[in-house]
Parts: sequence; C-alpha cells; structure tokens
Amino acid sequence: MSRPVFYPYKMKSGSAKVLAQEFDAERVNPDGEFRNNFKRPIINWGNSQVPQWMKRWNNQVILNHPTAVALATNKLLTFEKFKVASVKHPEWTTDRLEAEHWLQDTPVVIRKTLTGRGGQGIELALVGEPLPILAPLYTKYFKKRDEFRVHVFNGKVIDFVQKKRTSPDANNQIRNHGNGWVFAREDVVLPPCIAEESIKAVAALNLTFGAVDVGYNVKYDEPCVFEVNSAPGIEGTTITKYCQAIKEYLHA
Repeated sequence: MSRPVFYPYKMKSGSAKVLAQEFDAERVNPDGEFRNNFKRPIINWGNSQVPQWMKRWNNQVILNHPTAVALATNKLLTFEKFKVASVKHPEWTTDRLEAEHWLQDTPVVIRKTLTGRGGQGIELALVGEPLPILAPLYTKYFKKRDEFRVHVFNGKVIDFVQKKRTSPDANNQIRNHGNGWVFAREDVVLPPCIAEESIKAVAALNLTFGAVDVGYNVKYDEPCVFEVNSAPGIEGTTITKYCQAIKEYLHA
C-alpha cells in the first residue's frame, strides 16, 4: 500500500500534523488541485467536506469518509444513528415542551449547537428550573460516576483513558478541561460494556476510527455514549497506538 495522505479538518490540527510526520506524508486541504496519481489512501482527520479532488476518484481507500464524519459531528444525526443501531445513548428530544416535562424529575442537558466541540454550547438545567433558552437538542442527564474516552480503530479498542478531576471543586455534571477535568491512563480499567458500546458507536456512524466519549453508571453497570470524535486530540502513547493501527490497516 502506498504512503497515506492526511486530510485534516483544519491545517493547523496538531494531531494530524504529528501523524503526518510519523508517516512522512503531506496534509491536503479541500481546495486546490491535489492529484492522487498513485491512488494513495486518504486518512480523513475530522473533515466533513467532500473535496472536488476526492469526487474524481474511484475505488479510493478513505479512512473516515467525509459523509460519515458529517454524521459524527452533528449530535442530532449521531443520536438518530445510535437509536437505529441500538447503541446506548442519552434519551433526547427536539421538543422543548417534552424537555420541560423531564425537568420535573431529572436534570436536562441543553445543547445550544449541534456541532460544538469540547463541551461548547452545553448548559445544564436542574430539576425545578425553567428551560432558559430554545435549543435544537435536549438530552436527559445521565447519572454517572466515571467517564471514559475510548479510541476504536477498525472494530477494535486500541487505547482508552478516563476523565479525572484536577481539584475537589471540579464540576461533576459537565466534565471538560474548563471545568476541572483531564484525561488520565494510570490505574484505569475499562469495563467490558464500555468497550462493546464504543465499538458499536463507531460502526453505527460508518467510521473507520473514532474516539468515543462514554459515561458509566457503576451501580447498574450501564454505559451511555455521548459522542464520537473523528479528530481527537492525541499525544504520547495514543499517537503510537494510532500509527500502529493505521499501518496494520493499510498493510492488511
């Protein structure tokens, strides 16, 4: 198999840049006149746009086709696919009245945007509170003790980390870096049900690879998939894992 080409969602993506360097490969953008005369495999790192140069090829090897990435980057489309594939995910609605009814018994996560990254556009309404805004998507809050990011490649888990708080005051409901949470790998054990749902989630979106964010209710041994990242930030061990997985895939 020929040397791959990387197609990042933005040319400044640090993860795509590092991976391309590992393969001595170039990165290409959606514009321009890129010519793939040797039919080199394309590794799409989170770009949902189908470029003109991709449309001209037949039988091209593409890891994460842009149409699949477009599903993964839209939370509503993602949940619709999860429902069809029986992937365990939050109960959701686009109906504000239904979400207001939920608030009688459970907190509701308000998603102000369907394509936000890293917790962007997320707001939490607690029981008894009014819904502050009209939003395109509402989900029932999933009660969890743990939250994992599971990297899946070609139907296998290749790496995983767990979100750990950086201070006792970290926000327990919305777990992102800005709220005092970081990914850790020391002393982390991945429950089998988390691995299973992560693999199902990536397959449901027709992705070759993805980083799956999953909540885990320990009491009921219950997973809940929140999203699949098609351009995750990776470093250290995870970069090595992706390089190995890409090489195995391309030389199979």
